[in-house]
Amino acid sequence: MYSKIISKSLLGMLFVLSLVNGLALASALPKSPRSSHPEGVPLIMFSTDVANGLISTHGAQGSSPVSFSATATYQRDTAVAPQDVDDGFTLAMALNLDAQGLVEVDSIIPTYGNAPLPEEMAVALFLTRIMKQRPDIPVIPGAMAQASQTLHGTSQWFSGANVQIEGANGSFAISCRNSGVEMMYRRLINSHKPITILAIGPLTDVACLLTTSPEIKDKIAEIIILASRLEGKSVSVNGKIVNDFNFRMDPIAGALLLGSEAARKIPIR
Repeated sequence: MYSKIISKSLLGMLFVLSLVNGLALASALPKSPRSSHPEGVPLIMFSTDVANGLISTHGAQGSSPVSFSATATYQRDTAVAPQDVDDGFTLAMALNLDAQGLVEVDSIIPTYGNAPLPEEMAVALFLTRIMKQRPDIPVIPGAMAQASQTLHGTSQWFSGANVQIEGANGSFAISCRNSGVEMMYRRLINSHKPITILAIGPLTDVACLLTTSPEIKDKIAEIIILASRLEGKSVSVNGKIVNDFNFRMDPIAGALLLGSEAARKIPIR
């Protein structure tokens, strides 16, 4: 009983600390948007699993495969805990830089990952609309889950052939489009200059964009992905070997993105 009380108290304290830190960061600089931005200022689009202030499981509607152990197989995440705050800090800093005229935030597309998408939408809207008072920036929901099956093998036809995942007519491309991906396409195609995509969550939406609309590559300045490790090296956090979270949430999307013809024409880092 006492351990449960202590655990709940610890969770509450961590929640309050993360929320206070987020409030302090988001409120640090002026909130109002600039009427114009200087020439040459980067135009950026967020694909993010922002989850500041949430106590939840990682996930895509509670069924997302997650494991922090590099030797474990995929499993559903059942651990309820305060979620990562880095996406919210990044978004808050970008909005602060926007207010100073140093960058221009074009749009925000929350995606599943650190928490289920509905809750992440609430965080993104609170941070953008309430904290920073930016009703001019579109915030549209992206993927609620992976667009391809990762918890078990590929389905088969009665003929015995595997259902094809890759390609314009593959299962990924014909099922991955959502409101967020549609908005990404519209914002890019109508933009007066190329846009940098900050892909700081799972890669489902960005992979979908390039798989279904490869011609959009000319409108993308670069794609910055928060997922990497040195060749031959493992990712270590506090001395523990772990998997790369964003990539592992949808490795099929990551493989399709990095292997696409369009991606070969776009700087990715």
